Amino acid sequence: MNFRRNNFLWFVFVTTVLLLRAGNPVGAGVFATVALAGRWAYLRLTQGPPPTSDTLLGAYEAPPPPPADESLRTEWITKRELGILAAVAVVGGALYLTRDKGGFVHVVGNNLLVSVDDDKVEPLHRVDRHLTYRIPSGSHRVGIYDPAVGGSRRRLQVDVREGEAFMLSTSPDLCIVQVDMATLKYGQPLRQDAVALPVLARFTETLTPVRIPPNAFLDVAELPDTRPEGPSPSLLTLISCPDARDDQSGWDAVRTSIPVVHAWAQRAGYSDTISTSGEAQAQETPP
Repeated sequence: MNFRRNNFLWFVFVTTVLLLRAGNPVGAGVFATVALAGRWAYLRLTQGPPPTSDTLLGAYEAPPPPPADESLRTEWITKRELGILAAVAVVGGALYLTRDKGGFVHVVGNNLLVSVDDDKVEPLHRVDRHLTYRIPSGSHRVGIYDPAVGGSRRRLQVDVREGEAFMLSTSPDLCIVQVDMATLKYGQPLRQDAVALPVLARFTETLTPVRIPPNAFLDVAELPDTRPEGPSPSLLTLISCPDARDDQSGWDAVRTSIPVVHAWAQRAGYSDTISTSGEAQAQETPP
């Protein structure tokens, strides 16, 4: 019995340590609590009544158990102890369901090698060249190597909270631009306060993670067929950093690198030359 008990305690200890090393303290606490509480309940149900002073001294021999001995065993679990077990189960379940699930990092490229704190990770999702990786909450060192770009592995520091998502540049020569797709994809008129060019933002610090805003997509294939509710849908895409020096050059680079965006731009009313304010109005909804 002692050997089996020690094996069980050793298993609980090792599993808890592994969960802690994996950055999951809540899961470690829930596992250890539920495992130990379950062990305690098992012992209470199987050991039967504790010995009395009479039986210990041999002055009294306990009568043989009645046929329904299973019901006698359960008598030693009091209502209070059942309440404690129920409370442990409820609290453990609540902690597990509300545990910190971490955030995400997104990269775009071919045959990328990605690591988190020097541990290689596999993508959670893949859409064409867009890869999504889950990352625990907290500050982490993310390594990215793109064979197509060459050079050494890039290392970026990412501070993630639960539910947050960041896009990372795969090269010091590639910057991120955000393009409004409301007019281009969905035929919506430009906002009154908007300039003609649909470039919403340019991110030229390639070592700085870019927080992905609501309704932002990283591949044109991800854009829904109908305009989503909420903020204006946009596209985050990589262009060369020299092209990201201003909105006009950035817009020209996006149209050149993504042919379907160029086609949508022509349909929306953008000319192939420098656009002027008020020029681009949606003429018809693209297919």
